This record gives sequence, C-alpha cells and structure tokens, in this order.
Amino acid sequence: MTFPTSRHAISRRQLRVGDLQFDVLIAGEGPLVVLLHGFPESSRSWHAQIQALAEAGYTAVAPDLRGYGGSSKPPHIEDYALMKSVGDVAGIADALGSDRFAVVGHDWGGGLAWQTALALPERVAAVFVLSIPFTPRSPTPPDPAFAAIPRETFFYIRYFQEIGRPEHELDRDLKHSLKSLYWAASGDAPLGQWQAPKRGDAGILDDQTPPAGQLTWLSDADVAACAAAFESAGFGPPLNWFRNLERNWQETESFAGRTVGQPAGFMVGEKDVALLMLREAVEVIADNVPDLRVNLTLPGVGHWTQQEAPEAVNAALLGFLEGVSI
Repeated sequence: MTFPTSRHAISRRQLRVGDLQFDVLIAGEGPLVVLLHGFPESSRSWHAQIQALAEAGYTAVAPDLRGYGGSSKPPHIEDYALMKSVGDVAGIADALGSDRFAVVGHDWGGGLAWQTALALPERVAAVFVLSIPFTPRSPTPPDPAFAAIPRETFFYIRYFQEIGRPEHELDRDLKHSLKSLYWAASGDAPLGQWQAPKRGDAGILDDQTPPAGQLTWLSDADVAACAAAFESAGFGPPLNWFRNLERNWQETESFAGRTVGQPAGFMVGEKDVALLMLREAVEVIADNVPDLRVNLTLPGVGHWTQQEAPEAVNAALLGFLEGVSI
C-alpha cells in the first residue's frame, strides 16, 4: 500500500526481526523515529505523524506490533510479554541500520516506549508518549490491585484476562466492535463512557452505542480498513498483551526505582480514559521523568490522541524533536 502524499510517499514494507516479520509504514530520510501504536489499532493510526516527520527530515517508521495487522502473530500468551516487544523495537531499528533513534508511543505503545527507553538508554535518544504517563515499577504485582475491585464491577483489563470470551465478543463483528471502542474512548463520547457502570458479567461492548453516522475524527472507510487488519487472526493476539501483566512485572525487576533520563515529552487528552484512571501519575510525571520538556493536556480530546488532534500532536512532537540530538 502506498498513500498519496505531497513529497514523501508513505510505503508499506516488511522487515525481518529474528523469527518474526513486521509490516511497517515508512517514509522520509534522516534520523530514525519509531512510532508504536496501541490497542486496538495498527500502524495506520500514525499516518498523519509519519507524513509530518518525513516532511521535517526524519525517517519515520510505524510497525504493526506483534499480533497485529500484517506482522507475525506468535501462538503463546507469553510471546506477548512487554520485554519481547522491546526487543522488536531494537530489531526494527537494526533492520533499518540505526544505532540511535527516538521512540514515540501511544496507549500500549506508550508503555512500550517508556520501557524501551529504560532498557536501551544507549540507543533511545528521546521518548515522546501519548496518553500513558510513565510510572516507576510498582513494589507489588498487579494481581492485588485486581482483587481490590469488587467482582460485581466491570473492569475491562480484568475482563481481558479471560481466555475466549473477550475475543469471541469482539470478533463477532469487527467493524462494529472497533467503532464502538473508538467512540467510547474518544472525545466524542460523554465523559466517562468507557467506564460507564456495568454488571460484573457484562462484556466490554454492552451499553456502548456509537453514533449511526461517522465518527468526527475517523471515517467509516477508515474503520473498515482498521477492521481489515484484524481479519486474519482477530482480537486474540492483541488481547494477549493484557495477559502478561504479572510476567511484565516480574521481568522488569531491574527497573525498580529507575526514572527515565532521556529528553521526554508527554501529551494526554482532557477526556482520555487514561487521564481519568491515571490522574495521579500524570500529576507527578515530572518527578519520574526529570528531563520532561513537553507536558500538555489537550482540551476536548479523548484517548485516540494523534488521530483526534493530529495538528496539535504534530506541532508538539516536531518542536520537541528539534531540541534533541538523535
């Protein structure tokens, strides 16, 4: 696939990293910027940023992360542990011949970006994250936090720990599922819609009623294209990212007490579910990221930051990168 653009065509390539293959969107020439998408998305979510970065003199590459789109989909839950994806990021940079790079992430890709910065300080020159604030490794594993949530209260991350039921629900109608999730977590929906109270045995799509027309920031044709990226294997592999929380905690023991030392930027939407859930971490992010150069909250924007507000994200990201050396 090649997107028509003004000067720098965005092309789709395949990169080999170890035993895995990664479908990537890539454009431009210059210092490498790696863009990491979240759930449930793909490399397409970075289209506006890839173009802006290429125009500004960077090589921008956005992979479909493992389990997504045209990239490899390993069969086991443990294949989706976060540190394996840190290795994927390094391998993608290697495949493009770059020792140093900046990493940009959103949602799960944001968590991956922070962890990559911690794991590879000699390679990651700068980190810029949307939605998910950096938080130091917790002294306790995640299971007690789940146990504290009443069973009669629906919590999507706990629901995703189940094997089979979530993917069956979401795979039933991919376009409807994606449009429902995109709407519920966007700035278009009523504040708190994503966390609207549900009975404990509900599915994530229960009580989600997206508008009959198009989303204000994503056309129905784009939703259909996003759904096509899930057709080969459905939601199962992406959901496996959520099923490694305990393993991720165990494998990052060496990160305990560490802060992110690279130049960093952070942006979050005013209506982002991540801000509602992680407000305290957002408020103290500068304590844990000493060289935080961008810290912005975007009015009226929901969770899909770079798609809902591409101009604001591009301006902040390019301004940030101008001040760092890759």
